[in-house]
Amino acid sequence: MEVISPSETTTPTPTPQVSPEPPPKSKKPLIIGGIVAILFLAIVGLGAFVVLPKFKPQQPSVSQFPSLPREQPTPAKTEAIIKYETDTDNDGIPDFVEEVLGFNPQVSVVEECRHESCGEVSEAEQIKPTNILLILDSSGSMAQVAGAEVKMAAAKRVIKEYATKIPEGTNLGLMVYGHKGSNSTADKAVSCAGIDLLYPVGQVNVVQFNTAIDSFSPTGWTPIGSSLRKAENEAFVGKEGQNNFVIVVSDGIETCDSDPVSAARELKESGIQAQIDVIGFAVDATARAQLEQIAKIGGGKYYNVNSAQELSETFDKKKFWEVVGMSKCLVWSERGFQDCIIFKHYNKAIKYLVFDIPREEAGVAEKARKRAHDKMQSILEKSLENYYQQQQDIQEQIQE
Repeated sequence: MEVISPSETTTPTPTPQVSPEPPPKSKKPLIIGGIVAILFLAIVGLGAFVVLPKFKPQQPSVSQFPSLPREQPTPAKTEAIIKYETDTDNDGIPDFVEEVLGFNPQVSVVEECRHESCGEVSEAEQIKPTNILLILDSSGSMAQVAGAEVKMAAAKRVIKEYATKIPEGTNLGLMVYGHKGSNSTADKAVSCAGIDLLYPVGQVNVVQFNTAIDSFSPTGWTPIGSSLRKAENEAFVGKEGQNNFVIVVSDGIETCDSDPVSAARELKESGIQAQIDVIGFAVDATARAQLEQIAKIGGGKYYNVNSAQELSETFDKKKFWEVVGMSKCLVWSERGFQDCIIFKHYNKAIKYLVFDIPREEAGVAEKARKRAHDKMQSILEKSLENYYQQQQDIQEQIQE
């Protein structure tokens, strides 16, 4: 008997299990999807060549509304519209209304009232000369440097430039203090009394003016009050009641005990009635307080500057000749302008337009009449608004 050893024993190899193959997928969905896609593309392609008509809502014909016949313009209505819209001077009031009320259809009511209200200020008042007196500090401290330039050199240069801008009809003068003696106590009396009107207030001759301003150097004390009194008693003599202005340029406080605040009040309340503006050139707090008070009492404005550039910019604001005439017309006659434009003209025109035109005439062109009324009201409101803005602008210019 044959014996088989364990090592020779063979283990039967298991037969691998094979999973059954899945049934083949149906191709119907793919075919259907393809057909749908082809049909869609065909429709889109066809749409590129076939333009479908746009939908338009049906417009009702006039015949559908027999109770609302279409209005036809008539010669009478056309003539009435033209009449209401004819406004030669563009003041909003139709010419025929102005003619009925006795206004001038060739001249704007706004301009007429401006001229008439200015007429309340006498012609002599409007043509008064404008006089500007510059009072320049030439005390010893003006030899110091402010910014990058000696204060006196900067002041002279800026003032010379200012003089070239003075127009014909405006007068300029130059007064100087502190240019005599010295700033020592021994010379105080001489320096405080040394106040000179080097260029009398009058028409500017640039050569002569420059010669005057080049004739002195900074050296002494500061008699601001005495200078203001000399302005009243000498510089403005014969110019009472005219348009008088003073510009003081100083770099320090009063040092001659001449009470500049009282002097400013005296000058302001005198027949000269000068407006006093003050420019503090690199001053300390104590000097600034005094100079501000002088300007306040003098009805002017104080300017604090610390360089030649700031000094030049300040003088550029001092063009009194540009605002004097207009300020008298616009500011002094405010009530006259309002009364003229509102009560004397527009109220009468609106009343006639709304109440006094015969009913049958008004009905022919009612819309045109309404438009004329609205235009008139709008121009009145705009004219008053512009007037008040001009008044405010000029007041600001005067204060600058």
